[in-house]
Amino acid sequence: MAYETVTVEQFIARFPIFSDKDGDYVQVLLTEAGTSVDNSWREEDYPYAIMYLTAHLIATDNIASESFGGMSLSYGKSNTPPAKSMMEADFLATSYGRRYLRLLRLNFPAIVSI
Repeated sequence: MAYETVTVEQFIARFPIFSDKDGDYVQVLLTEAGTSVDNSWREEDYPYAIMYLTAHLIATDNIASESFGGMSLSYGKSNTPPAKSMMEADFLATSYGRRYLRLLRLNFPAIVSI
């Protein structure tokens, strides 16, 4: 198996919930996720890490919030475990981020402490 670029089609096949997203938008986020996942990752985790990070980026781009009268209200899950850092809090905000974080820790257990 070789390190291969994840395609929009592969991403949509894995996450059909995002099939309504514009393909160019998904490609931009796949490319962005690819800057965080490189060939230092285990080959078998590489495509999944890119896909989970991309799904997380899409999901967090679409989290609804509104502001009124100096107050801000966000709609999302509040039953996530407490985070150790702001970066970890970001990943814990979605199930995709939590899956990406798990893969990140599997690939870099001694380096990553977030």
